[in-house]
Amino acid sequence: MATAADTARLRERREQLGLTLEQVSHDTRIPVAALSAIEAGKLDSLPDGPYRQGFVRTYRKHLGLSVDPTPAPVARQTQPPPAKRTDSPPPARRTPPAVRPRTPLPVVRTEQEAEIPPPVPPKTSFPLWLVRSLALISCLGLAAMIAWQLRGIELPTETPIPTDEFDQRVSMTVVRTFLLKAEVDGELVIDRQVEVDETFDLAGKDQIVIHLPGADTVRLAYNGRAIVPQGRQDEPRVLKFIDDQTRGP
Repeated sequence: MATAADTARLRERREQLGLTLEQVSHDTRIPVAALSAIEAGKLDSLPDGPYRQGFVRTYRKHLGLSVDPTPAPVARQTQPPPAKRTDSPPPARRTPPAVRPRTPLPVVRTEQEAEIPPPVPPKTSFPLWLVRSLALISCLGLAAMIAWQLRGIELPTETPIPTDEFDQRVSMTVVRTFLLKAEVDGELVIDRQVEVDETFDLAGKDQIVIHLPGADTVRLAYNGRAIVPQGRQDEPRVLKFIDDQTRGP
């Protein structure tokens, strides 16, 4: 922070250069009141914070004086940690006790126990061949009983899947309202006005005949495959489906 001697030197330096406070204020953009306070040593009247230090630095620099450097922060001294004491002896390591192998105890038998022979398994009263024969007879009897029970049961046979008797199938979806007339194998099945989004599935053996005011009135599928009649779509026509073929006038 600037002292009273520094501020008096600022005023003397300004007077030596022949400058007025108004000229310095115009060049440095520092108010005249702030310059007067700096020269009078009344720094407390200046705004607190960086403005006070900035005004003093700018004024000194404008007069050709050195700017006081900001003192560097003093490094904090840290004390090294106290060294560990080595006068105490290290702890003694414990040695695990030795493990001795276990010696099996000898088996001591008396004279009476040594004279007794080991037990002999008793013999079966039936010979082995007789046991096997009985087991075989039991298996044969069980098989014969199962065969006798299955004698009156008829095993199911595979039933042949019936084939489709219709080889002509036409699916229709109505696009706009019109009078529909359709014949299947010579029989009239539809003769009325149909509405939009109505669907029809026609199946026949020989032929299917459909009378339309225009091919664009319905969407057609023949045997699962979408078809579009040839020619102008807005002309009346009669569609005949015979042996997987589409015919029209």
